Amino acid sequence: MALGTVNIARRLLFATALIVATRCAQAGCWAARDMPATTPDGISSQHPSLAPMNEALDRIEAMLRASADFNALPDFRFRINRYISGEAPRAAMVGARAYERSLWGSGVCDLIPQADRQGATVLIHVVVNNAENDMRRSLEDSQLVSFETPLERGRVAGWPIYNDCVLLTRDGKLPWEPVTVGDYLAFSERRQARKLSEFGQWRAAPSRQIDMSKIERVYEQMKRTDPQGAEKFISDMRALKAREPLQAQKNAVGQAGLEEELQALRTYRDSLSAEALAQPYHQGHGRFGLPADNERRANLPGLVKMNSQFGWDRRDRTRLQMLQVCAMPLAHPQYGAPLRRALEALDWNMLSSLIR
Repeated sequence: MALGTVNIARRLLFATALIVATRCAQAGCWAARDMPATTPDGISSQHPSLAPMNEALDRIEAMLRASADFNALPDFRFRINRYISGEAPRAAMVGARAYERSLWGSGVCDLIPQADRQGATVLIHVVVNNAENDMRRSLEDSQLVSFETPLERGRVAGWPIYNDCVLLTRDGKLPWEPVTVGDYLAFSERRQARKLSEFGQWRAAPSRQIDMSKIERVYEQMKRTDPQGAEKFISDMRALKAREPLQAQKNAVGQAGLEEELQALRTYRDSLSAEALAQPYHQGHGRFGLPADNERRANLPGLVKMNSQFGWDRRDRTRLQMLQVCAMPLAHPQYGAPLRRALEALDWNMLSSLIR
């Protein structure tokens, strides 16, 4: 090959490598979308019945991809993660995630397979119809699931920010409502009754009583190989057996205490008016976990539960009734300001138009 031809080939290779390197380092380098092929209830994520929801998710995805502030984050590669759930109504999520260099793959804008297991550095995601998103669970049993009360932390485009997410619903209706004093006392009664039942079952268990006939048989077997150990064993077990009546008395006292506490709780609840029972519950340090006399309720945390009157549409499963837009720097607070700018610059009119 002639020298000139060799030089041209080298220049072409260098130019190609430079283009690839530049594209890998530049802002707006997006990996292929990550989206499950099927929903949890087994239908294709592109099934015709999901078309209305997918059309809305497409618009959200296009908005996130076009975010100038997000694309301007330096030295990242980006990817859209998206899914649709199987519940009624269907929940969904579109997330724009930014990945640092250690998670980059070898191809242009590629990511390594473990990228999401190791985690994105920052992200903006839009969550659809998932009222429990970003909620922290608190008291819970078969009849009550409660959460720490979300705190309003400002507004974006007129919409409130709760915890880390901007909340959009029709008419600003909240998907949660306060746990009332009545809710809390009913939960406490169930919890105390459960404790009483479990303690009674523990007391009645055959294993609570030492069967000396079995102990004697073990003792006789031990004497053949370890006479000294056998004597210590039988002495210890006889001492335990002798203490059984005293322990039984203590257990009876413990059970009586549980019964008294349960009755006191019921008596207190029955003494309250319907108006008092309907008041929001605040976590206090007084009797039964209620506020003490010297505690100001306004300074005490409350709890919420899902709002049964929110009006979720379980016939039109793909109807968007709630959006949460969350910008999270995760463990990288230095990206908080650019993410906030990206959040504020989103198309809030378009997002609000998706709520039906």
